[in-house]
This record gives sequence, structure tokens and C-alpha cells, in this order.
Amino acid sequence: MIADFVSGTDQIDTDASFADQAALEAAATDVGSDVQIALGGGQILTLQGVVTAGLSYTDFF
Repeated sequence: MIADFVSGTDQIDTDASFADQAALEAAATDVGSDVQIALGGGQILTLQGVVTAGLSYTDFF
């Protein structure tokens, strides 16, 4: 869980990268005021206080 992520400023280094915005949105689920992102292999990343619409696939590498 990441509580202080700022899209466009921060980047997350994961084994998962997203080819485009549609791929990121397909992996993301809004849960209240947070977003959960399926990274594959059963791993889920939760970003507190962030929703899918506030993310860019370039936030991940």
C-alpha cells in the first residue's frame, strides 16, 4: 500500500509495465477513494487517495 503517491511526479518501479492507458485501466479497480492495481501473479498494489482517472500508464515502469 502506498499512501502518498502523486501521479505525474512519482513513479512506481514494478515487474508490471503497462503498454498504454487502456492496459492500466484494465488492471485498475477503484475501491472507495483508493485504487487497486493488479500487477499479475496474484499481486495487487493499493494506492490510497488515488483513483484510476488520476493515473497515467507512464507512472509505472
